[in-house]
Amino acid sequence: MRLLKGGRGRKINRDEPIPPDGLIVRPPYLSPLAVEEWDRVLPMLEAMGTVTVADLTGLAVYCEAVSRWRTLAQVVGSSPPVIRSGDLLIKNPAYSQIRDAAVEVRVWSREFGLTPSARAGIRITVEHTAEGPGRLLTS
Repeated sequence: MRLLKGGRGRKINRDEPIPPDGLIVRPPYLSPLAVEEWDRVLPMLEAMGTVTVADLTGLAVYCEAVSRWRTLAQVVGSSPPVIRSGDLLIKNPAYSQIRDAAVEVRVWSREFGLTPSARAGIRITVEHTAEGPGRLLTS
């Protein structure tokens, strides 16, 4: 599309590696909360075309990050932001941990197009049939 619109062709990676087709199978080592997230997002990712068999480990890491965030959300929800340590009041370390987990979830979410801003930048190759709009691009 960039070439058709007069964009610079040098920004298009014509040699991008294409992962093989294959069934994406949930790994057996995921924690129970990560399994829930895997089962929730995999159908969406497959429908959007943003996951392949090459992404299995990345998707597993994303799911475990969500699992950690969910666990920490329960801890933070039942504990104060400041705790007593001897005579001092200190920041509850669970709050730092949930922030770190949220950052990890956000980073991995972007990789798979699970945020609105990430989806805006993703281009998916669509196979056009002769009857579809792609017929105008063939010679």
